[in-house]
Amino acid sequence: MAAMGEMMDAVAHQWKQPLNSLSMMNDMLENDFKDGIVDNDYIKDMTQTTQMQIAHMLNTLNEFRTFFRPSKENADFFIDDCIQSVEILMKDELIKNNINLNIEIQDNISIYGLINEFKHLFFKSYK
Repeated sequence: MAAMGEMMDAVAHQWKQPLNSLSMMNDMLENDFKDGIVDNDYIKDMTQTTQMQIAHMLNTLNEFRTFFRPSKENADFFIDDCIQSVEILMKDELIKNNINLNIEIQDNISIYGLINEFKHLFFKSYK
């Protein structure tokens, strides 16, 4: 339960920046409309930026949701993708502790196993 509480705090922290950004863009849209500078290109750029922020939030949510679900079947997965997934989960802790993560994998190595168990190895070794 304590680990889940920490993860929920991390989700909340991860979502603050995109939510603040979306709120700011909403205010900008209203003000820029009043100033008459909203055109098709402006709307296109604003929509693209908004969708990017939403995609980031959905990706973060998905990473946290799958982290606690045990993998039931072995499967092939790439180590690089797995490490990047853990990096998303640990991003705020890394920043808070001034830790720079540099991942160098010469070949995108695929292994066969339980991906969530592999993720837990990295996460638990940090804690």
